[in-house]
Amino acid sequence: KKREGIQCIKTIDFEGNGAQPVRCALAVRNEVWTADWSGRLLIRDREQVDKVKVELPSNALVWCMTYVPGSTPMVWVGQERAGIPVFHASTRELLCTLCGGHTGNVLAFCVADGPSGRVDVWTASNDFSIRCWHVEEGSGRSNGAVSLPNKMQIRRGNALFWHSNGVRCLLRIGPTLWSGSDDKAICLWRCTDGERIESVEEAHEAGVICLVIAGRGVWSSGYDGRVKEWTIGGAARECTREVRFDEPLRALCPVGEHVWVCGQSRTINVYSDDMELVDTLESSLILVDRVETRLLWSSSLADRSLRVWRHLLRGGTASVQELAAANKLYEEQQWSFDRKIQRAEEEAETAKAELATASVEFSARLEDLFVRAADAERAREIAEAGRTRALEVEAAARKAEEELAQQVQDAVAARRAAEEDASLKSIAAAKAEASATQAAAAREAARKEATEARAELTAERAKSEELRLELDAARASSAEGEATSQALREQLSERREALAATEAALAAERRAAQELQAKIDEVAGQAAELEKSRDEAMAREKAMEMRYAELDVFKLDVIARELKAIDRFIDHLRGEGKSLLEAAKKFSNYGDSNAAAKAASSISETVAKMRGSVRDVIERCLSETQKFHIGMPMQDNRAAGVLK
Repeated sequence: KKREGIQCIKTIDFEGNGAQPVRCALAVRNEVWTADWSGRLLIRDREQVDKVKVELPSNALVWCMTYVPGSTPMVWVGQERAGIPVFHASTRELLCTLCGGHTGNVLAFCVADGPSGRVDVWTASNDFSIRCWHVEEGSGRSNGAVSLPNKMQIRRGNALFWHSNGVRCLLRIGPTLWSGSDDKAICLWRCTDGERIESVEEAHEAGVICLVIAGRGVWSSGYDGRVKEWTIGGAARECTREVRFDEPLRALCPVGEHVWVCGQSRTINVYSDDMELVDTLESSLILVDRVETRLLWSSSLADRSLRVWRHLLRGGTASVQELAAANKLYEEQQWSFDRKIQRAEEEAETAKAELATASVEFSARLEDLFVRAADAERAREIAEAGRTRALEVEAAARKAEEELAQQVQDAVAARRAAEEDASLKSIAAAKAEASATQAAAAREAARKEATEARAELTAERAKSEELRLELDAARASSAEGEATSQALREQLSERREALAATEAALAAERRAAQELQAKIDEVAGQAAELEKSRDEAMAREKAMEMRYAELDVFKLDVIARELKAIDRFIDHLRGEGKSLLEAAKKFSNYGDSNAAAKAASSISETVAKMRGSVRDVIERCLSETQKFHIGMPMQDNRAAGVLK
């Protein structure tokens, strides 16, 4: 059929000899790799497509294939079983089978150039995940790497989790990766770190099957029979146009300025970039290769001839639309980076100003604390001097008390000696009185005898005079003893009064010493309070230093990355819970299915709460710079909003 430059030049019928229709195809240099519905992997000639060169071993249904260029050209095969077979594109040798990247079937590939000569291969699976693989130079000795010829290796990269059903298609546009899933959503990811940038959750009313660059944006097709055009740039993706069909659309193939669209029927609809129907063809569509044919005319005077040249340009390189879309996204990304850098610089200047203000305030407070500490030190020295003087006064008071006690002891001893002397004198006076009594008796006897013995009167009178003299002397001695005793009593009374005055003075000194000790204790308490204030000030200073140390941006970046890792793990748990819920629906036993569904729902709710809490911490505790470093949105609507 030839119409408007469209011509069918070859038809192959898959009838007889056990032939099956082709499920997917891939052009590799001068060959075409095809996989049919029986799982056979055939390599055909590019010009003579009915000629089969080699049949490669395959024991599973093939979903998709992709060509990975490089020093070791490879063909990756996504099949209906675990593992990704990797073949050498030239020798057709099976190099390896990549395991551990997915737990389900690989449904789509996307190949793009990475940094430093690396090639990044993105794979999508029905286990709800997307995996990035790095083809780079290496020996394959690193953790999880697979060695290849020519000193190359394949290393597992980031795993992207968000979709709640199988991921059907991938599209790389500049710095972003687009993904379509059976959960009706289209998601945009940042290729550098695998962070989800945006998600359109209800992009179609059924699963999204295909994504291509066409028209003025990105075209998507789905099981709902619609083809929608989405904007590439801007803050959010918007659907600008759409076309409706009566069947699920399985393929969109940009060819020049047209887009070929087909579903389950035999009809191929050719649309222009403006979504206007150009032509209708009858055949199912699988894009194998795009070839652009150009005719050039040349004439020469030398050989006097006119020649017509045909130039064939085969596919495999990015189209003008793809390059323009990628350039637009790179420009928006650069603008976003510039704005973020400007905001970061403004925040840095603000932080510097706040830090300078805080430094001045801290210096003033520190100087005030030093002054107060010096005053406290002087007060402590004064208190120490007062305490020393108090100790000296107390020692002098103790010495005076000891001397006074010695004087009292001496006075008591003197009083005792005076009392003993007075007692002796009293005894002598008593003896004298007894002698006087005896003398009187003798005198009376003498008087009686005087009449009898006049002769002895003179002698007796002389004796009587002598006795009187002795009696007078005894009386005088007794009066002198009484006077001495009275003087000793007066002296003892004076000593007692002096002792009482000394005791009163000692009590006053003790009270003064106690008051002085109280003042010393008060001064010591004030000094202790001042020392406590100084210690508290030093503790606050140390806490402030620790706080400034904790505000180190690198530590915050480490914390931010750990929070991001936790968020990814929670997303993985969310995917596992949804997998469990889908598996529970397939149980034949209703009780087991109901119990598993409840457990899956409980897991999903718990994971949702955990994710909201982690997103809340990221939303409230990290600055825009940290959020930018870990690839989180500035305002996350998935945050729980309960963090105080």
